[in-house]
Amino acid sequence: MQLGVVVLAEAGLSFLGMGIRPPDAAWGAIVSEGYRYLLPNPVLSLSPGVAIMLLVFDRTFFPCPIGTKTLLNKKVDCCVTKACYVT
Repeated sequence: MQLGVVVLAEAGLSFLGMGIRPPDAAWGAIVSEGYRYLLPNPVLSLSPGVAIMLLVFDRTFFPCPIGTKTLLNKKVDCCVTKACYVT
C-alpha cells in the first residue's frame, strides 16, 4: 500500500475520533483539536494540515526512496513496480 494513502487514512480516522487516542500524537487529531480555534488562531489547524499535504504530495510525486541529492544529480527511472534505477 502507498504511504500517502495510509497517512490520509490515519489522519482522517484520527480527525473523526476513531484513530489514535490521546496522549499519542496524530496529525488528524491535532487538526481536529485546532479546528475549534480556527478563527482566532488558524495556525493550530493549518500547520498539521499543510504537513499532511506536503507528505502526501511528496510520496505521490517522488515514490522512489532515493535522496534529493541523487535526484538532482542523476537521472532516476521508476518503473511501474516502484523499483528505482539510477543511471
